[in-house]
Amino acid sequence: MVRERLALENLAADVGLGDAEDLGEFPDNFFDVYCSWGVLHHTPSPERALAEAHRVLKPGGVLKIMLYHSPSVGVFLVWVVHGPLRFRWIGPGSAYAHYVESPGTRAFSVAQIKAALGRLFDPESISCRTYLGSGDLLTHKRSTRYSAAHWRLLQAVYPRWFVRRVLGHRLGSVLTVEATK
Repeated sequence: MVRERLALENLAADVGLGDAEDLGEFPDNFFDVYCSWGVLHHTPSPERALAEAHRVLKPGGVLKIMLYHSPSVGVFLVWVVHGPLRFRWIGPGSAYAHYVESPGTRAFSVAQIKAALGRLFDPESISCRTYLGSGDLLTHKRSTRYSAAHWRLLQAVYPRWFVRRVLGHRLGSVLTVEATK
């Protein structure tokens, strides 16, 4: 798909497939920028993937990633729907891991990601921001799993104004992170 998109835009790039936890095909200090958008929270060991990102970044190189954030409105909604409303006594993290996108999906607190990156990068260089995403605002297209009338009604009456104005971005499920090696 990346190659198709590049061709449509008359652009060229080296495109490859790899394992974020083992970037052995790249030498140490190779990249100026490491960018990952919505991938590392799906890996079995995000900590290992972050260590690999650090390894392949040049000194002064920049890490730019997006992870799912918790606590967030989105995590809470997944937990309510797949936990208490179905009489399952599971925690929010477990609900997220079992019912969002792929098995094992994780959401990170700002403190968790700063602690993980602080072992690799200068803690002063780490910046984190959270944003409300479509899962927090229920603005995304519903999958067939959520096509019943009660889900359509819930999406129609969902208090987006309250989520935006009162809860705000601090409880958003999108966490962007930047750090410099």
